[in-house]
Amino acid sequence: MQQFLAAHALPVDVAGFGVAGPVRNGRSEAVNLAWAVDARELARALPHSAASVLNDLEAHAYGISLLAPEDVVALNPGAADAVQGELLSFLRRDFGHVTWERVLSGPGLHNTYRLLRDTGLDEEPDWLTREMRQGNPAAVISQAALAGTSALCRQALDLFVALYGAEAGKLALKLMATGGVYVGGGIAPKIIRTLTEPTFMAAFVAKGRLTPVLEAIPVRVIMHEQVALPRGSPRSRPHDGERDPHMVTFAPSILAADFWRLGEQVKAAEAAGADRFHIDVMDGRFLPNLSLGLPIVEAMWRGTALPLELHLMIQAPERDV
Repeated sequence: MQQFLAAHALPVDVAGFGVAGPVRNGRSEAVNLAWAVDARELARALPHSAASVLNDLEAHAYGISLLAPEDVVALNPGAADAVQGELLSFLRRDFGHVTWERVLSGPGLHNTYRLLRDTGLDEEPDWLTREMRQGNPAAVISQAALAGTSALCRQALDLFVALYGAEAGKLALKLMATGGVYVGGGIAPKIIRTLTEPTFMAAFVAKGRLTPVLEAIPVRVIMHEQVALPRGSPRSRPHDGERDPHMVTFAPSILAADFWRLGEQVKAAEAAGADRFHIDVMDGRFLPNLSLGLPIVEAMWRGTALPLELHLMIQAPERDV
């Protein structure tokens, strides 16, 4: 690394190292190397920089989306469902780069509908054309599908739900979400009747030899419209001081901080989603003399808007509270 830095006179803000071996807590003792690679040691050797160590295959995976066609050789192009392949080609024609957001969203339902309409699967009646021009096309399509007033809309919704289930199952398998999958957002509750039909779950579990794994994963649709209210709102706060036993909170301990970079690390913890900070206050009598006293508490109080959780390991705490 020092040789690289000497050869390239460039500032380094962030450094990533792909290592051919397992990585645990930022450290890898590679089986094919005679030395260990530790992110903390690398960060100390790179002043004012952040360093991370990850498995080299994971590093490769991050770069796959940036590959051009000439960067790969296809040994097996694979086979896709004919309609799904047509949908991908249709979207590439319109948008170039295609993400799941072009499919599994309100506009995505409209895109699916447009494919089926433009390929001549069925004709679009005049009343449907008028309603989509006057309102939200996705809402019009889903309402017509659920009401049974348009076969074309129903086929579009069925394809949308099949793709929804297939991608949800892929994500569950990637993350091994054996504890369960929650389907949220604004669309799922509106089409719950269709989601409870066989199409969604058939696509969710259709993963070949891994189908039994998917079949054992609970899947639930979130119907509560305000589930995403911020923490601290009346909806999310426990009543009368009661603590929700199912709510997990994150309170990083200041004892684990680098005090030369305390302000920076407080901001980093806030950005990472901390709910509060835990401060151990010791008086040197109740425990050996390792103390975070009033100066640290006052500095933290000025530096963050999050609550401070004080752990008083002192004699006669009633004198100081």
